[in-house]
Amino acid sequence: MKLQQNSPQDYPLDLGLPWDLPLESWPTAHFVDVARGISRNIVRFTQFRGRIYAIKEIAEHLARHEFQFLRKMQELDAPSVRPVALVTQRRDCPNKALLVTHYLEFSMPYRLIMSESNWEYGYDTLLDALAQLLVWLHLQGIYWGDCSLSNTLFRRDAGKLAAYFVDAETAERRDKLSDGQRELDLMIAQTNLGGELLDLQAGFGLPEGVDPVGVTEDLLRKYHDLWQELTQVEFIALDEQYRVEKRIQRLHDLGYDVEEMEFETTPDGNRLRLVTKVVEPGHHIRLLESLTGERVQSNQARRLLSEIYRYRASVNRTRREAGDMELGEQEAAMQWFQEEYRDALNLIPPDLRHLNDDAETYHQLLEHRWYESERAHRDIGWHDAVSSFVEKILLPQAGQA
Repeated sequence: MKLQQNSPQDYPLDLGLPWDLPLESWPTAHFVDVARGISRNIVRFTQFRGRIYAIKEIAEHLARHEFQFLRKMQELDAPSVRPVALVTQRRDCPNKALLVTHYLEFSMPYRLIMSESNWEYGYDTLLDALAQLLVWLHLQGIYWGDCSLSNTLFRRDAGKLAAYFVDAETAERRDKLSDGQRELDLMIAQTNLGGELLDLQAGFGLPEGVDPVGVTEDLLRKYHDLWQELTQVEFIALDEQYRVEKRIQRLHDLGYDVEEMEFETTPDGNRLRLVTKVVEPGHHIRLLESLTGERVQSNQARRLLSEIYRYRASVNRTRREAGDMELGEQEAAMQWFQEEYRDALNLIPPDLRHLNDDAETYHQLLEHRWYESERAHRDIGWHDAVSSFVEKILLPQAGQA
């Protein structure tokens, strides 16, 4: 048996597991139950030293390809699962390998999301996340080849969803994808998505108003709208250069940074041809991390940044009235991080903090405080908000209500 690791910090992987045996024949005592989707391959989950790992058994050439591809995705800081190890040369399964990845904490397969009684997010939010993931991949020159809901995991992201790339067996990366390659990837996505929803409709039913064909058409529309917004070429008059800043801000609002801009004078000499080259999404993520050291998801970053700006404006208004020097952005961010973000989260009982990641919990807490303050016709403050949040939201989630 040969075990190839992705990085030294993954060394604690349990070497005592029966790696040589077919995964189906492993004793069930090695496995843990987690939220999971449907897979055409055998997939099991194990826990070691507090970490949960996914183990997938597939043909060795596919496992090698996927392991290397996920490593490249990690270098790109991609929204994907992280590879841990590749196990080959197995005594009892010489033609099949085991691919080990980190289990994506707080993730949900689409069937779990759609099975919720009130379907909290709605298919529109689900499609937004999937379309954004596809656009991200295509901007990087990545052809997925098997986009589906089953090959995607979702995490809560400040009231929306963030999509994560899971299955890379058919994925390829080129310098740039042609329009035909992108459209082929979209056609495969449309076929897979429609089939999954039809199967779900036949087996368990779909939420009211969800039409499988309409959903696939909506996915394509969302993809093309976002792709057009990110890659379109604009012509601007020489006296309308303010539109350049407007376009940059529009891209920032979508969560993308601009790597470079190219200006070309048109043949008539009266207009500029503006070509922008965007890099991967993460503008708000990187900005928040530079201010606080916290790395969260995109919509969470937007929400936390808005809280930092609100906090800074409030504090500086008071400081101006007192004749004191105003806080800079970095100083205000760190003060907010300690006095509001951390202090509020620390009021939550430790045994309930695991239900969501901290940024999502804080977002939900802000929403709850706002609703409860509206009901009370006054700001109820952090202590009352947290007490109510624990009682009405977290305890029912934990099944302790």
